[in-house]
Amino acid sequence: MGNDISHEQPTRKPKLLEQVRELAGQILLPPHGRGYSGWIRRFILSQQTPPREMGGVEVARFLSHLAAVQDVSPSTQNQAFSAILFLYRDALRKPLDDPGPVKRAQRERKVPVMAH
Repeated sequence: MGNDISHEQPTRKPKLLEQVRELAGQILLPPHGRGYSGWIRRFILSQQTPPREMGGVEVARFLSHLAAVQDVSPSTQNQAFSAILFLYRDALRKPLDDPGPVKRAQRERKVPVMAH
C-alpha cells in the first residue's frame, strides 16, 4: 500500500579475506591459493590491528613466532612469508616496509645412528 519498501540488499564491499581468495583464485594455482588464504587468515587473526595499519614489525613478529614457538620448517615459514607478501603487494596494494630481523626456522638436524 503506502509503504513501498525496497527488498534489494545494499551492496557491501567484500571482506578482505574474500578479496584475497578471489584474487588468489585468479592469479595462483588452486593449492597455492588455498595455502596462501590460510596463512593470511592466521596472520590477520593473530594480530590486534587491521592489516592495512600493520607493517614489517608485525610480519617479523608473526614469522619469528612460527619459528620459535610453533617450530615450523623453513619451507613452511617461507610459504607463510610469501602469503603475507601476496596480501600486501597484490590484495592491499600497500608496500611492506622492511620487517627487520626475523628468527628463521631451522632445518631438523639428522643425528647419525651408529650400529654396534
